[in-house]
Amino acid sequence: MKYRFSYYILRTAVVILSCFLLFLVLQTLVLNHVISPAVVLELLVPVPVMFFLLSRLSLHAYRAAYVDGLSGEGFEEFLRHWFGRHGFHAIHTTKKTRDYGADLIMKKHFHTYVVQAKRYDGNIGVHAIQEAMAAKAYYKADKAIVVTNRYFTASACTLASVNDVQLIDREVLFGIKPTYQEEKSQR
Repeated sequence: MKYRFSYYILRTAVVILSCFLLFLVLQTLVLNHVISPAVVLELLVPVPVMFFLLSRLSLHAYRAAYVDGLSGEGFEEFLRHWFGRHGFHAIHTTKKTRDYGADLIMKKHFHTYVVQAKRYDGNIGVHAIQEAMAAKAYYKADKAIVVTNRYFTASACTLASVNDVQLIDREVLFGIKPTYQEEKSQR
């Protein structure tokens, strides 16, 4: 397996280093009687709250350009976290070969979903929709979703609409507009 840059490893290293340096600074200030131990406690209370808030916002650190540069496996890992933040659970990746059209299998509200992930440089056509439909049948899933970092062609949107396949494009993925299903129901 090739070595890849990991945002999470870098973030963890920065957090550990920052905590260590903060501890050294505070220890020096207390030992030199510059500040009292009570002030140190007052300074340290907001730190866990700040780290909690940063961890909740970590997904927003992904920018479209970063996701566009991911490998296929990296995009699937990004989607695992993305769907996890959107209420899905039991999210599993399928085998890399002979996955029968599904990259992720997950659950939400007693429904099983299959996800076909397409990280491409161009628009996604009907083939991805057909793969998702086949995966839905093979895995006996209730719903199928196709996710891309780009957009879908008109024919792909038509085929997805007829076969009840949910589409998540670039704008939905990065929170620019409401999801496909919400948009459909508002019409």
